Amino acid sequence: MAGEVKKVIQLEIGHVLFIDTVGYSKFQGSFLEQAHQRWDDEVNRLLHSGD
Repeated sequence: MAGEVKKVIQLEIGHVLFIDTVGYSKFQGSFLEQAHQRWDDEVNRLLHSGD
């Protein structure tokens, strides 16, 4: 019985860590996409303004 409980707890911890990693990856990807878009916008603004 104790061994089964330990396996269940390990699986739950693994699941939480996996979900956390996937969530962070999506957040990081979204953040980088937004930063890249802001960079592109700024470069285009500078190129078109003649500065």
